[in-house]
Amino acid sequence: MKSTDGGETFSSRVQLNDDRDAKARPNYDQMFPGISLAPNGRIDIAWWDFRTDALYNSAGNGNTTRRDATCFDIFYTSSSDRGTSWAANSRVSDRSMNQWEGLAMNPYYDLRGPVGVASTDAEAYVAWSDSRNGAFELPTEDVYMATVIHGERAAAKDEVVKASSVFLGLAIGLLVAGIAVMAVSARMRTDKTPAV
Repeated sequence: MKSTDGGETFSSRVQLNDDRDAKARPNYDQMFPGISLAPNGRIDIAWWDFRTDALYNSAGNGNTTRRDATCFDIFYTSSSDRGTSWAANSRVSDRSMNQWEGLAMNPYYDLRGPVGVASTDAEAYVAWSDSRNGAFELPTEDVYMATVIHGERAAAKDEVVKASSVFLGLAIGLLVAGIAVMAVSARMRTDKTPAV
């Protein structure tokens, strides 16, 4: 919801997760969003999201109970028009985490809280409790972070990455070619050495 009159009135609620399928009516859990406002007015939001659970859980059709769910990710969206429209959801965690191998989302411990979000005009920084290094027998949590890059900075970064990839590829190619030439030269010297 949003208010444009100092909290006197609020708009209707807007659903930010975009994984809802009207036919299948999935009911994956999304919870505890973190929110941040960039200096340029962009709104950044990230949250815990179980929509990827079906990939790991054979019963994960979106109708599982909270206790039956297994894996979650961190998802993100943003708005640059004061919340009127929202970007498509993006997964910011680089791998899914098992709630039973950690503490934050584990129903037995349930230490969950909002995802951390901090914003600049060019980037959004997202941090969360991550159970990837845990195990069912020994739940463990670490804090992981991702950066979402926006606007001109995103375009510039893409160009830099492409150029640097070309130069890196050339450097590796020259290195491998140099090693191959050295190996062939050494082999030729060895083959010409007279036997004693």
